[in-house]
Amino acid sequence: MEQVSYKKLFKPLIDRNEKKTEFAAKAGISQSTLAKMGKGQFISMVC
Repeated sequence: MEQVSYKKLFKPLIDRNEKKTEFAAKAGISQSTLAKMGKGQFISMVC
């Protein structure tokens, strides 16, 4: 499977000096989803 890049998402967080865990809490995503994003793995966001 092709690796996914979340760099465009994480760059503004770094620019604002915001931690990924703060972002996850605001976005309502789990720590496991955040970990997958950090590793460049595919995630499924189903409503």
